[in-house]
Amino acid sequence: METSTAQVIDRTTSEPPVVREAWKQELAEAIRDPAELCTLLKLDPSIAHHMHRASQSFPLLVPRGFVSRMQQGDPNDPLLLQVLPRPEELIDTPGFVSDPVGEQVARRGTGLIQKYHGRCLLLVTGGCAVHCRYCFRREFPYAESGASPANFASAVSEIRADQSITEVILSGGDPLLVDDQLLEKLVHD
Repeated sequence: METSTAQVIDRTTSEPPVVREAWKQELAEAIRDPAELCTLLKLDPSIAHHMHRASQSFPLLVPRGFVSRMQQGDPNDPLLLQVLPRPEELIDTPGFVSDPVGEQVARRGTGLIQKYHGRCLLLVTGGCAVHCRYCFRREFPYAESGASPANFASAVSEIRADQSITEVILSGGDPLLVDDQLLEKLVHD
């Protein structure tokens, strides 16, 4: 692999650390309960009952700041529909598969996916700040893939050993949920 120095954006900021870390608190306080979401949005409570089953296989997760942008009382609000677990998700539909982009067969090594020559995805985390109902990785087996900080050294070694790889894309879930220092180390490795 051709070695190049990755450019790292200077993360020096005038914001105090408390402000820079506020997103972690917002994520910790995110809504995970369908009944709470219905209450906050003044929706018919019976909707929560229908959401419950669909949210068992792919849990509801939506930050309060995102919910605050939704129209109260509108079960068809576009932002709500993006995160609303629906019973239709549980219906088996001919032609639909759990791996719509073919990543299972492209899994390679620890936390790596390689579908194209010269390029690979390094799965940094399975976590996201919002669980979008259209997520194409909602059924991805993150635990089996080795996508965790404990396995990054192994993944980096595998990438270095493959001279054909010239591009590594950090992916996941949302790689920006990972600690800044860990991301910086990954970029430098």
